[in-house]
Amino acid sequence: MKKKLMLITVILLVGLLAIGCGSSGTEGDKEAGKQEPAKESTESGKESTEPAEKIEAKFVSEEIEGDFMTVWAEKFADDMRETSEGNLDIEVYPYGTLGDTRDINELAQLGVVEYVFSDFAWISSFVPEAQVLALHYMWPKENTPEVLD
Repeated sequence: MKKKLMLITVILLVGLLAIGCGSSGTEGDKEAGKQEPAKESTESGKESTEPAEKIEAKFVSEEIEGDFMTVWAEKFADDMRETSEGNLDIEVYPYGTLGDTRDINELAQLGVVEYVFSDFAWISSFVPEAQVLALHYMWPKENTPEVLD
């Protein structure tokens, strides 16, 4: 149970990191040629929003191919491809493909890769809130909801 909770927390932090490293969607982005989603009218008269183009993203794992984190990343990529009806294509790179731990975290900071499975110790150097993951041993097992409130 602890491993699952830890994995979910890391996934959420990686998602927050990806959002934090992304574009803010300012007017300058629109002027630079970014396309808005195409809107089409349906039979009921409502507009539907469809992506103007296929989105490609990179997901780098800090673990080797076959490790549970890399396997989960591949499942995530497949689920996103299926859910988006092929409009979101996530390429998964196992450890060493794009560099070591430092390299992949720097690639995330530079916006070269969108998703990274990385150790919280590396992430906490530029996202201090991630340091809370090091405190897992301090949370009590009894009355946890009351303590957290």
